[in-house]
Amino acid sequence: ERTSAMFEYTRMRLMQAREFVATKGLSQYFRERVYVQRKAIAVRKDLAEARFTADLFERGDVRFIEVTPENSFERHGGYVDESRKLKALYYLEQGYRGYALVRGRNIIGDIWYYAPDQAGCARVHPDLCWLGIELGPGQVYEFDIYFTPDERGTGLSAGLQNSAGYSQCQKGYSTAFAYYWADNVPAIWNTRVINKYKEWKHIKVSRCFLYPGSLRLLLRQLNL
Repeated sequence: ERTSAMFEYTRMRLMQAREFVATKGLSQYFRERVYVQRKAIAVRKDLAEARFTADLFERGDVRFIEVTPENSFERHGGYVDESRKLKALYYLEQGYRGYALVRGRNIIGDIWYYAPDQAGCARVHPDLCWLGIELGPGQVYEFDIYFTPDERGTGLSAGLQNSAGYSQCQKGYSTAFAYYWADNVPAIWNTRVINKYKEWKHIKVSRCFLYPGSLRLLLRQLNL
């Protein structure tokens, strides 16, 4: 079972790399996978301030859904990118939960979160180790927001993030943590400017293809 999981994880990563290179080029791929002392900004938000952006979704002709094993995205539509589908399946297997926007039969964007009390989560999300975040009761970690290339810049990304926070608040969570890279202007605009996440701390991160940090964190992520 572990060998099969490792194979699927490797397949997903290779497919992601192929799609990234095809759309952004090999040089950009290396810039995203190899860096030294890149600045990450950890942020937090009081979820009582989050709002559901129904008007935005109506104008964009999209539906907001929650993604859980019981309410799988496959019931609502499919991912345009095969690698994103594999990643969503991987996240569900890890016990994470998410939200997505669906137009017609296509999932155009999603966002994921981890909470210590989530059923099925066997271990802490690996990002929290190198970010130095220890979640307490009522706190969640939001990660990996994604939109298909032709849907970026439409405002739906900020709306999805805000609406996800609203849903988490309705579940009884009080605080969300996240991070963005200091050189990622769209992430700064969506997270800091529009959705009012507050800076919590800055972290300098180095990476050489593996996860930010070290080989030990990669092995922990793969449960080896």
